[in-house]
Amino acid sequence: MMKRRSVWWLFGSWIAYWLVLAAVKLGPAAMAAWKATHAVGTGSSVQVSVSNLTFNLAVVELGRPTWSGSIHMAALVAWIAVVPLALWFAWFAAARSDVPTGAARARSRATN
Repeated sequence: MMKRRSVWWLFGSWIAYWLVLAAVKLGPAAMAAWKATHAVGTGSSVQVSVSNLTFNLAVVELGRPTWSGSIHMAALVAWIAVVPLALWFAWFAAARSDVPTGAARARSRATN
């Protein structure tokens, strides 16, 4: 499936993964933050904090909490790095399987 893929395919798959991840995980927070910062009136805020290796985000619109979320640093690193690392291992294994062995090279020379 991934045989004979270029390094650009690998980089493109990483970028596509990160874009989908950002849209799915950060999209609702970004929309809530945008609505809160553009709300008419007072009492709207976006609060970001870090404590005990946990990122926290809370959005308050017109005095009412509309969105909150948190993620531990280890989970964030896993979401960002594990899938691209797995893709790299698969790509590397496929690239190594494309390299002919010594016996296969000898057979191809003998047929030419």
